[in-house]
Parts: sequence; structure tokens; C-alpha cells
Amino acid sequence: MTLNLDKLTANGVARLFGISRRQVQNLAEDGVIPKQGQFNTAHYVWDEVRDAYLRHKLTQVKPKRTTADVTGMAGAELRKLNAEATLAELKAAKLRSEVVEIEYVERCQVRIYANLRARLLAIPSRLTQQLAGKTSRLQIKSIAETEINQALAELVKIAANVAPHETEALDELFDGPR
Repeated sequence: MTLNLDKLTANGVARLFGISRRQVQNLAEDGVIPKQGQFNTAHYVWDEVRDAYLRHKLTQVKPKRTTADVTGMAGAELRKLNAEATLAELKAAKLRSEVVEIEYVERCQVRIYANLRARLLAIPSRLTQQLAGKTSRLQIKSIAETEINQALAELVKIAANVAPHETEALDELFDGPR
């Protein structure tokens, strides 16, 4: 039995698509596939029905992840792994005292500057005792330079002896024992 593809019945279309006759009728009623004529003279033209049905099926298919989506997700996962690795490296470097927190550096700077100010302001009172009775400009200059260099050397010594994990030692060096 040969099918006339220009004049198919609902049963013929159903057999070609592998669906039921009722599904073919519903598709026609919904306007998905074109139907020629009505009632007893109703028929379907294969080329029109096939194209319409394929368009309908293609709109129902959810697109799978595209290469761009997969690449985007892979890129996101790669960025996450890189961030986690960087964080782990940073923590390890911190444990080895290779890096310090910004807050720690800020605290040290504030204390160093406060100590510098205090040492520099103490110089005149120490100099007055040492300069009493001195008249030579060279002696006065030498005593003043020595006093300033001693104050700066103390500050350098304090700053050089502080490790990031030695906060209590830092407090003692700047503020004295508690």
C-alpha cells in the first residue's frame, strides 16, 4: 500500500510521525500543522505538515549547554580554583612571615612615628645638660649630631627587631614592660 503524500489522512500522518491519530488532530486544531478541507474531505499535504511539525518540535526542544556556556562555567570554576589557591598561598606566606596584614603595618607605623616624635622632642632637654658651658660651634654640632644619631639608631633597632607575630614584643619595645 502506497501513501499519496499530497493527500494524507490523519492516520497516514500519524504513521509517518509515529504518533496517534488524536495527536495529529490536536496539532491541526491548535494550528501547529496545516489541514486542507474539513470533515470527510480533510487531508494533509506531507511537505507542509512535515515542515510545520519539525518547526514545532524544534521550538519545544530545550537547548543544551552550548560551548560558550560550558566554557563560561569552566572559566568560572577555573577562576574559583585560582582564587582558592591564591588564598592558600597567602595563608602559607603569612605563616612563614613573608607577608603581613595591612592593619599590622599601620599599627607599627603609628607607633614608630609616635616614638620618633617623643625621641626628637627629648633631644633639646638632653642637649641642654650636655651643651652647658660649650662655646665651640664644632663641639655643639658634634654633640647635637651624636644625640640625633643615637635617637635614630634606637628607632631603627626597634623597627628591625619586630616580627609580624611578635605583637607583645612590639608593645614592650615601644611602651616598655607592662
